[in-house]
Amino acid sequence: MSDTGPEPVETPSETGVEIDVLQWLDEMGWETYGKDGGYGATVLDQQYDRDLSEVVYWDILKEQLIALNEKMDEREADRFLNSLQRELRTENLVAANEKFTQLLRNGKKHTYDDGETEHVTLVDFEDLDANRWTAANQFRVHREKAIRPDVVCFVNGIPLGVWELKSATQGNTYQDAITDLVSYQNDVPRLFVPVLFNVAADDL
Repeated sequence: MSDTGPEPVETPSETGVEIDVLQWLDEMGWETYGKDGGYGATVLDQQYDRDLSEVVYWDILKEQLIALNEKMDEREADRFLNSLQRELRTENLVAANEKFTQLLRNGKKHTYDDGETEHVTLVDFEDLDANRWTAANQFRVHREKAIRPDVVCFVNGIPLGVWELKSATQGNTYQDAITDLVSYQNDVPRLFVPVLFNVAADDL
């Protein structure tokens, strides 16, 4: 007769909730980083040499600008990105977010070296598969203060969704996640200029 007792039940954790979200996004076709429980954004940072003060993966966006816009080349993309970076400066987050949302929907005006002007596409809404969909956990941003949201969703390198996840079984709920998201917006508003949705969730 075996005296082996029942196997212990694993208590859900916030890391487990992150992994569940990333696995769900992966099943939907997103390119995901962190499903192994590690810091996925760190892997992505190393691949694209992102400075922790930046909120956009500029190298990914540059690649996509060239792919989505016929006249765009590396030199024009660099000029365009220098202009786009100014759109992330804000003293009023709501106004800046509204303006950036229009850029995402309608493109940003750009004059090429040959004098031709057009609205450059940042996100292709007609051919969604032409975009690059990326999600990573533990995305660190260090500016005046430091934050690290649980999961961030990027389209063409631009952060469009921020997730803060809690484990209610460990005493934290989605309400705590909301508090954290508000704090992140106050501490590093630059991250939220292009963001279209925030998600606060727990495991219940």
